Amino acid sequence: MSTSLTTGELAYLDIYEQYVDEASFLWLMHTIAVDQPHYSVVELNRLEKRIETQLNGLMGNFDIAWKVCEDFFENAGSGEIFTAAVLAFRSHDQSKIQNVVEMGMSSDECYQGLLYALVWLPGSLVHDWIKRFFTSKDLNHKRLAIQVCNLRHENPADYLVNIFQREDCLEDLRLYTAALKISGDLKRLDLMEYINKAIQHDDDVIKFWAIRSAILVGDKSQVKKLEPYITLPSDLQFEAINIAFRVLPVNEARLWVGKLVDDPEQVRTLIIITGVMGDPFAIDWLIQKMQTTEFARVSAEAFCLITGTDLVKMNMTVKAPVDSDVSPTEDSGDENVKMHDDENLPWPDVVKLNNYWNSVKSNYTAGTRYLLGSHIGLMFLKNNLDKVCQRQRHAIAYEIALIDRSEKLFNTRGKVS
Repeated sequence: MSTSLTTGELAYLDIYEQYVDEASFLWLMHTIAVDQPHYSVVELNRLEKRIETQLNGLMGNFDIAWKVCEDFFENAGSGEIFTAAVLAFRSHDQSKIQNVVEMGMSSDECYQGLLYALVWLPGSLVHDWIKRFFTSKDLNHKRLAIQVCNLRHENPADYLVNIFQREDCLEDLRLYTAALKISGDLKRLDLMEYINKAIQHDDDVIKFWAIRSAILVGDKSQVKKLEPYITLPSDLQFEAINIAFRVLPVNEARLWVGKLVDDPEQVRTLIIITGVMGDPFAIDWLIQKMQTTEFARVSAEAFCLITGTDLVKMNMTVKAPVDSDVSPTEDSGDENVKMHDDENLPWPDVVKLNNYWNSVKSNYTAGTRYLLGSHIGLMFLKNNLDKVCQRQRHAIAYEIALIDRSEKLFNTRGKVS
């Protein structure tokens, strides 16, 4: 039912429209920022405070704010659903919450806004609803509950066991995937029976998330089953790289790399693998790849991941070369609309970087894994988790989870404040 406003309230409508626009836009910025190489915890915290300012502004007059959200529903994207969901759950109004949940379930894009609103809000506002979603007959509600718990780092306990024991839940592949993912991320050792069963599944996606979870829980012998996901480009390739090359012994990892070196389509993949492996043996090759515009920045990023070098602070950057335009165009017929993964990476000064490497390479031992210039030890990792930028935080979180069997996989894409 649409909210009706008084004449006096209508006078403030444009202010609340601005609040909704800003909150939605800033949240979308946050979803991008968490995967950007130049964003730190401090900068994320600053962005989150800006979002909270807009959201709090909406609470000045709930009726006007909700009217604006309703007006956005017809063409709402994930940002508008995020803002409306935060507002609805803060209101404690059951009909409005049910309305925004229904809107959030209407598309994959809107679902992301609903999901992250439930992660954003304090537990006192969402825990009762998470329980309702777990006990709902709608399997999409159960999937939402699992993913919210995973991102909030909250253990769903027997609700998760129940999902693994129901055939209708296992037939829903998206729900099954979410259940397997949280089992590994939260180190649910008690669910190994169900994880091992899923490893035998015919569906490659289900099999992958089961293998990944088994490794995170502690069965690192499963890593060899990830090789098919490494060698063939797919949506799961980077996820597989992130686990496999942190677990494999360096000598064995080099054998896997050897199967990719002759494929010109996999050069970028090899560069990313090199950074994850952390073996300084490959650094001279990385420096060579930096001389090619296409691979210059990603190669430098891998170099910095291994050595901990800050190219900007050490004055080892250059201006972008003239043939470096990889940004999306304004042509409506051009499907290249996604931000390039290297967009916010610095361009390396290859001569300076090479000279620097020659001056410090004696400090490194080939065949030993390094991360940010250090041997990979638990204390070093924990001390630096919140001191580095986002992509390096992702790497540290994986290393901690793989080294310490008691540590859950930390959500480095979540709120930092």
